[in-house]
Amino acid sequence: MLDKLITRVDELKESGSNLENALMMYYEELIRTLLNKLSDILASVEKLPKLSKSIPIVLAGGTCLPNGFKAKFEQLLKEVHMPIGISSVRLANDPLRTTTMGALISASVRDDNLLTVS
Repeated sequence: MLDKLITRVDELKESGSNLENALMMYYEELIRTLLNKLSDILASVEKLPKLSKSIPIVLAGGTCLPNGFKAKFEQLLKEVHMPIGISSVRLANDPLRTTTMGALISASVRDDNLLTVS
């Protein structure tokens, strides 16, 4: 799927089209792919907990930094059936650091000795 998109983006660039349009097309496909994969994974979980409330999605990482990313994400989220309720979408306070801290926490859970201080 992304191979076809890359080909289309290349065609747009070579035709002299606006790079912004090519990037928007790439981001839309990236978000669509992410949301569809998330929906598929959640739907395939055998014992998905029943949640009494909808949960928020927090966007983090460098990919979510361009202006308009959150609005495009929210727009495309409406097109995907999620097996759980989504209450809102928001940007992390510090998107780059949030991703790094999440990776550190995940690694420390896997290796209790990782964060020991000597």
